[in-house]
Amino acid sequence: MSPGLMRLMRTMIVKELRTTLRERHQKPALAAVFLFALIGICVPAYRWKAFVNYSRAEAEKSRAAAVVAATRASTRASTAEATPTQEAFGVLLEMAAPSQADLIRAELLSNNAAAIRWIILLGTALAAMLFALGIIGNAAIASFAGEKEAKTLELALASPAGDGALFIGKCLAAVVPGVVFSYLLVLLATCGVWLLLRGELATLPVNVPLHTLVLSAPLIVLPSVALALVGVAGSARAETVKGAGQVIGIAVLVVLLGGGMLPVLARFTPLGPPAAAALRAWLQWPFAAQYFGLIAVLVSVDALLFALGRAVVRRQRMLV
Repeated sequence: MSPGLMRLMRTMIVKELRTTLRERHQKPALAAVFLFALIGICVPAYRWKAFVNYSRAEAEKSRAAAVVAATRASTRASTAEATPTQEAFGVLLEMAAPSQADLIRAELLSNNAAAIRWIILLGTALAAMLFALGIIGNAAIASFAGEKEAKTLELALASPAGDGALFIGKCLAAVVPGVVFSYLLVLLATCGVWLLLRGELATLPVNVPLHTLVLSAPLIVLPSVALALVGVAGSARAETVKGAGQVIGIAVLVVLLGGGMLPVLARFTPLGPPAAAALRAWLQWPFAAQYFGLIAVLVSVDALLFALGRAVVRRQRMLV
């Protein structure tokens, strides 16, 4: 990549970051959404911590009462006969009863470690993508359509960069701010949840910080790139920001409806048995193969969308 092209892309990214932070109404809205998202993640962790403490305190009270009852029963049994009674044995067994929180955690931990890994990875990626959706969508919508409305598109197209470089630069300018802010949310949420539930998370058979902060990064970046590719390509063909927003909205709606219809399609169409067999076969792979296989699928989708977007983003078409 040439130094001039790198400078162009860096300029686009910095411009988009400044635009995001300079808008008078956008900064409070972004801060409010960021704060509410962080609270929405940390509050359930705090409630679970309170429930764990209460449940274990109640279990300790029950065990203390059982100790007193067992002591009294043993005393009565020793005065009547040489061996404890069945009542004493029953009380002693009751002393070993775990708390309700321990029972719930044991039930959750009885699952396969790979399932716990994917719950953490997909949950982290979903939370980050929901936050980044608005930032990436707005930047992608305004990439070319905003230039058209502001009558500055000719200046942008007058750069010596090729159509592909211009398309990549606009996509990076949309992706980088969204990924930066969403990853900051993931980082702060992970730190908060770990501080609240470090004792509980330490009992999991997986490394939670590793999965949330490292392994989830490609699952955040690659869907963000796909969203930016669709948005920038739609913005290049739209005449107004409103039209580009409709393209993004339709794309998001198709993804949501498609994801929601997958169980129905798998249940009531001939696609179900092959899909179920493929999923079962995928789950039999080692975790590393599952992880890199999913990344390969996402990279293939991004490559396909890039090829389609590259065919759409043409100077001649945008100037017509």
